Amino acid sequence: LDLSYNRLEDSGAMALAEMLDAGASALCKLYLNGASIKHGGAAALADSLRSHTSLTVLGLSDNQIGDRGAAALASALKANGTLCELYLPRNGITDPGVAVNLAADYSSNTLDWLAANVADNEAALRERAEAARRERRASLGLDELPTPAEFICPIERDVMMDPVVASDGRARA
Repeated sequence: LDLSYNRLEDSGAMALAEMLDAGASALCKLYLNGASIKHGGAAALADSLRSHTSLTVLGLSDNQIGDRGAAALASALKANGTLCELYLPRNGITDPGVAVNLAADYSSNTLDWLAANVADNEAALRERAEAARRERRASLGLDELPTPAEFICPIERDVMMDPVVASDGRARA
C-alpha cells in the first residue's frame, strides 16, 4: 500500500495503525514517505509493529518523526520478527543514542535494510549496524551455513540478490 506524499499526518498514521491492529494481515508493504507524520504517528505505528506479523517493508522517509518517533520504532523492532526493510531518511533524527539503538535492533532482528539519516553519521550507522549483524550471525552459527543451491544463479554462479520462484519451481534473478 503506497500512501506516500499524502498529508496523512499523525491522525492518518494512527488510523493505519488501528487497521494493522485489527488484523490487516495481508498487508506486507506500507509506504508512508512524505506523509507529514510526526512522533505521535510513528509511535502508533511502532505499537502496531510489535504484534503485526506480515508487514515486511515500512517506508517513513521524508517525515518529521524525530528522535522520539525513531526511539519508539527502535523499541518496537525488538518484538517484531518480520520487518525486513525500514526507511527513515530525512526525519530529523539527530540523537546518536537513537541511532545506536536502531543499529542494535537492526542487528538483532530480521531487518535486512535500515535506511536512516542521522545527521552526518549515516555511513557510520550502517557500518556499525552491519558489523553488529555479522557478529550476531556468527554467534548463532549462521555464517557456517551454505547458501542454498536455488539461490545461486546458474549462469553467473553467484548468489542472486532478489530471486523469484517461477511456476516451474526454479528460482530466477
